Amino acid sequence: MQIRHKNLEEGVLKIVPENVDDYWTIRNIIENGDYVRSLTFRSPEDADDKIRPEGRKKQAIKLTIEVNEIEYQDFSNRLRISGEIREGKEDYIGRHHTINVEENKQLTIKKENWKKDQLERIETAVKESKKPNILVIAIEEGEATLGTIQRHGIGETTTIKSGSGKNLDGSTNKRKDFFGEINKILKRTTQTKNINNIVLAGPGFTKDDLYKYLIDKTPELKQKIVKEDTSSGGEGGIHEAIKRGAIQRIWKESRITQEANLIDKLLTEIAKNGKATYGKEEVERAIKLGAVKKLIITENTLREKRQEGTEIENLLEKTTQQGGENTVISSKFEPGEKLEALGGIAALLRFKT
Repeated sequence: MQIRHKNLEEGVLKIVPENVDDYWTIRNIIENGDYVRSLTFRSPEDADDKIRPEGRKKQAIKLTIEVNEIEYQDFSNRLRISGEIREGKEDYIGRHHTINVEENKQLTIKKENWKKDQLERIETAVKESKKPNILVIAIEEGEATLGTIQRHGIGETTTIKSGSGKNLDGSTNKRKDFFGEINKILKRTTQTKNINNIVLAGPGFTKDDLYKYLIDKTPELKQKIVKEDTSSGGEGGIHEAIKRGAIQRIWKESRITQEANLIDKLLTEIAKNGKATYGKEEVERAIKLGAVKKLIITENTLREKRQEGTEIENLLEKTTQQGGENTVISSKFEPGEKLEALGGIAALLRFKT
């Protein structure tokens, strides 16, 4: 992500998303009531009603809308921001419009009050736009799962299983076919996703054999691949590779690895009835006692509480005033899912309450 202009006195940020990870960041900073401006497309209001909407020519025009709906579609990586038009062609004022967020297209966001965590998210997105793209292949005998690592978690995964039957030459070298299929998907993903690094994870010798196969076919991959021992393949193997720090060694300050370790620490403390608590009421009580060392909240919970108009801002502010730290974690990755199951908010404590 790029920041083109920043004027917090006027509440204005002009940003340029550069990839789908930036869409997720934008999704989590824009709120109902914000003003969003972008170059967009709209059919003329005086078009002949007999012409079907899909047949009308749309005009490129800059519009500002007051946001009342934000929709992010995982399956298509589309971000749509809708609301009433507040600035633009006079005939359009007050009408409903949807802005489709696109890569490399500037978006202007105006808020009455930018919150600290929202600005931190933007700065993180700017820094992480320079990090390499990573593909993890978690393999065990007969099955492999490939998944790209994104800032908000693991992207779409593909699982390949070793088939049965004979090759065209009458042989039954299923492993060669298996490795060949992995290599095909690897090449396609590397080209379309601009992959810089590959983590090859799994138990036993299967990953070592795949490594030899891949660099034999494409010697330059040797500079991109790192191996990581895990107890299993599949999506579980990808999660384990992340927890073991494979991504950390590539992204030295990986948010994903930090979140996984943080939630593991939280769950360990909860399991032994140690210095941790969870759920809004219990966390609020701990804050009142000055016991919170680190408040942890998921993106979804933070957004929901803000929309409800609850006192979540006071909890965040009090934590900071007492020398504590606020951490917002992704709701889409496994650690965030675990925290959602605990109510979406928890805390590591200085002392038991």
